[in-house]
Amino acid sequence: MSLIRKRLSVEMWLYDELQKLFEEEGSSTATHDVEIDLDEVLDLDGDAERRKFLQSLLTEAKKSQDVVNKFIDDVIEKAKTL
Repeated sequence: MSLIRKRLSVEMWLYDELQKLFEEEGSSTATHDVEIDLDEVLDLDGDAERRKFLQSLLTEAKKSQDVVNKFIDDVIEKAKTL
């Protein structure tokens, strides 16, 4: 049961952070909807592959590249805990 809660927590965090990445400055709504499948991320071989995959999904994010890179690092770290 704790694994399910952990997975759900990561999924909810992922959803919230994606909304922030695609939010327009000064607006509270996201203009682009991207979904990241954690199973697909986990199936990739190594962090380099995961990073490349995530970067390809986030090319149209509204936030700076530094913010996007921090998000990618966080996703990779959280995925390793599952």
